[in-house]
Amino acid sequence: EWQINPYFEKIGGLDFQEREGEDALAGAVERVLAKIQAKYDELGITDQPFVIVKADAGTYGMGVMSVKSADEVRGLNRKNRNKMAKVKE
Repeated sequence: EWQINPYFEKIGGLDFQEREGEDALAGAVERVLAKIQAKYDELGITDQPFVIVKADAGTYGMGVMSVKSADEVRGLNRKNRNKMAKVKE
């Protein structure tokens, strides 16, 4: 079931341009990665787990990124912050 309905968390109050909510997002990424790693360990999967971070609005590929650690969402550079903040209205 977890392969069809993946683990997820929804975080509100994020503003990538103003760097608001980065710690909440990093915490959510850490929690979801820990759940995935536990399931991988249970099933003997040796791949490194990853999390897809997606903005609420429709994206056309914008506002989406794949991360393998919480550090990747902390202190994003300006290019990546702009990518995450730019979404289809």
